[in-house]
Amino acid sequence: MRAKLRCLCVLSAVFIGLLSNAVYADFIRLEKVIGPISDDLKSEIGSKTAIVAVRQVGRSALPWAAHEAISLELTIAARDREIDAIRAASDLRIETLGDPKAEFTAADAKRVKAIGRDLLIAGTLSGGGTPKLKISIWSAESTQPSWSKEYTIPAEALSLTANVPTFNKKVVEFCRSNFDKKVGGGECAQLATVALENVGAKRSGVYTWGREMDEREPVLPGDILQLELVKLKQGEFSRGFHHHTAVVEDVRPDGLVVLQQNVGPKGQVVQRDKWPRDSLRSGIMVAYRPWTGTSPLPPLSPRRRTPAEIVRRGPAIDVMHTINPRLDSIKGIWFIEEETLRWNRDDFARLQIPFDPPERYTLRLTTRRLFGKEMLGLGLIVGGHQTLLAIDAYGGEYTGLHLVDGKTAKNNSTTFRGGVLPLEKKVGLKVRVRPDSILLEADTKPIVQWTGDPSRLTQDERYAVPRTDWLYLASWNTQLEISEFWLDPE
Repeated sequence: MRAKLRCLCVLSAVFIGLLSNAVYADFIRLEKVIGPISDDLKSEIGSKTAIVAVRQVGRSALPWAAHEAISLELTIAARDREIDAIRAASDLRIETLGDPKAEFTAADAKRVKAIGRDLLIAGTLSGGGTPKLKISIWSAESTQPSWSKEYTIPAEALSLTANVPTFNKKVVEFCRSNFDKKVGGGECAQLATVALENVGAKRSGVYTWGREMDEREPVLPGDILQLELVKLKQGEFSRGFHHHTAVVEDVRPDGLVVLQQNVGPKGQVVQRDKWPRDSLRSGIMVAYRPWTGTSPLPPLSPRRRTPAEIVRRGPAIDVMHTINPRLDSIKGIWFIEEETLRWNRDDFARLQIPFDPPERYTLRLTTRRLFGKEMLGLGLIVGGHQTLLAIDAYGGEYTGLHLVDGKTAKNNSTTFRGGVLPLEKKVGLKVRVRPDSILLEADTKPIVQWTGDPSRLTQDERYAVPRTDWLYLASWNTQLEISEFWLDPE
């Protein structure tokens, strides 16, 4: 089950990774150390593209993998200096490049070249009395690094607790100050909502609590966890959360201490629980770092780096079983539950469909609205142009193409007024796409019809996806389920 697959990867990030992976740019002690190093790199790299990977070599007394923290900080600092750099850990093809406890070689640089990058920025962190960080620049064509320099790293810069971001500290302080009290209406999400409001951090969606952390980053005190269909079990310890939000209070070698409400045994007041390491058995657990402003990390970084295995029944493509929510989600939490595709309410939620559609095709979906009355979106490719078919947009009152001649689904020639997807009712959608036309039917009733020059169709940047030649799903602040999803080439 795909939800199970996501669970196993997040298990590494949230429990196994507690003491062994990266933190964020607000890792303030390391940030000050890494800045001058990136200044040196800028003069050496110029306009070339790079992958950043850092390894920890030799014996170290550090209780966590600070090398991954350095990798993240180094990437962000490089991007701030207009170096086109990404972390190896963010690309599934080379995510383990920083794992071996050995020096880098020319073979490692060749792996970077194979995915279309020019250079490898390779770091090796050695512990001992005075930690040292050696940074080298490799190209695939050389047998030795073209540049190398060793830096001394202050021991205090490698302390995990000394580098908890300011927002995180304030979130923990707020939650502790409300221990045994009801925050907001007592719902689990209200604790995180009010805490973020109190400290001045922002969120970009209903359950997007800050910057979504990748699967090789550890959680820190003050991070917020969103859980879907989660089962935790280890020995006598057992917990189950269908849909839950919790705040991390402490990170320990043997597990997490969380603050939460609307759970047993105390109900709708803030209470403490300890979740043992390695106890995640199924479901999805995503960590968010409280944040404000714009993340310096590369935008729209899909997890899928290899082609999808396309599932067919005759010529028809079974989209439901071709997508992988863990790999194909762009924003928001998407998952498979009870053989249906579902997702959390979120602003601008979207999931890319990972294959090239034919020029002429028909989409067939069976969907049911679970909560809310806002938009379900289908990202279409029409005559080589990507556009969004918005169903029940603007409070559930308007359906149409978004955008036509720059006009929204609310006020263009395709606009249909009236709801299409009522609450708790299965609706069969059929979308017939040709190079110069689109027809949407709901339970065989024509809803949207358009014919014209496809260059008139454009993409709303707020729903942008990495692959402008692929289809996608989108949603705004509502929950639906899709039980059937087919593409018929014609």
